[in-house]
Amino acid sequence: MKKLVWIIIIAVVVLLLFYIIWALVFGVFSRGQVGKNTIDGSPRTADDYVSAPQEEAPSATDPSEQVMSLNDLSHQIDREYLSDENFQVCTDRSVRSCLSEAINQKIAATGDITYCDDFFTEEAQQTCRSAQSNQLARVNQDVDYCDNLSGSLKDNCVVEATIAQAISDLSLEGCDVLPEEGKVLCVESAASRLANDTRDPVWCDQLNETLKEFCLSEITVRNQEEIQDQLVEDNLKIQKQEAIDAIERSTLTSEQSAKDDSL
Repeated sequence: MKKLVWIIIIAVVVLLLFYIIWALVFGVFSRGQVGKNTIDGSPRTADDYVSAPQEEAPSATDPSEQVMSLNDLSHQIDREYLSDENFQVCTDRSVRSCLSEAINQKIAATGDITYCDDFFTEEAQQTCRSAQSNQLARVNQDVDYCDNLSGSLKDNCVVEATIAQAISDLSLEGCDVLPEEGKVLCVESAASRLANDTRDPVWCDQLNETLKEFCLSEITVRNQEEIQDQLVEDNLKIQKQEAIDAIERSTLTSEQSAKDDSL
């Protein structure tokens, strides 16, 4: 009996030793396969790269990345790129676009046209003054902003501001203060816009025959579209109510059938 026990113990020890040796040999061999042809175990072939654990690349639009100033960016960029013509063209275009956006925001917030002087060229400055003066005059319905301009640019700005004022006041009387050409443009633009907004054909009477006909047809089309939209909406409401009624009838029928069955 004791002999049998010793045989079993010896057999278990042999098997355990065999397992340890097998694990060491094949474990080392497997690790060596991944790192073959390398000095430090890093991948050198396509197969090695696939087998090796991959590090996640940093996102180009990482929200945690801090916004850097233009000066800091210029110090971070390699000189090779700074001297590259394509890079310079791209940078110039981007900087001018960002500057334009910043200036427009400044003017919109303050109403100060002098920010246009921050553009690099006289042409860009003049374009800014014209566009921003017209915008401010229209939004604020104030012709005083047009004083930043001269000649035909100022005349057009005054007309635009007067049109905006007429539409806001629901009155064409303000157009009378303009010279004849500007007055005609003011009446035509404001009357057409008011007719479209109010759907009132009376505004079309202020126009010449050609524009009047077009104005009336536009109102008719808009009214028809509105009627059609209302019909569709009413039809959907009816269908919805019919579906609700059908469900209620079905529920009542089921309840009545259940009562009859119980009797």
